Amino acid sequence: LIGHNSRNLIALQTLVSTIVNRYYDEDDKKIVLVDVGGYKKKREKNLEHMAVEWGKQVSKTKKAVTITDLNSYERKIIHNKLSTWKDVTTHSEGEEPNRCLIIEAK
Repeated sequence: LIGHNSRNLIALQTLVSTIVNRYYDEDDKKIVLVDVGGYKKKREKNLEHMAVEWGKQVSKTKKAVTITDLNSYERKIIHNKLSTWKDVTTHSEGEEPNRCLIIEAK
C-alpha cells in the first residue's frame, strides 16, 4: 500500500481526502491523514535524523547538500527540523515533481 517513495500512500490519502471533503463547505475542509503500519511516523523520525546529519555535514564543510526524491511533506519535515539552526538554512528549488531541497551554510 505504501509504494515507491510512498506514492501509493499519498495517492490514497488524496483520494480519501477528496471524498471526505465533498461533504464539507470550502471554509470547513478537513485534513485527512492516511498511514499504513506507522510508516509516516517512522519516516518522519528517519528524515529528522538524516536532516541533523546533513546539517552537521554542511556546518562542517560549508558545502551545500541537495536532496532529491522528497515529496512536499518530507521536505517540510527537514525544513522544520533545521529551521532553528544558526549556521545552516534550507530552501526548495524547482517545479514539482522535480523539486529538490537544498541545505546550505548561512
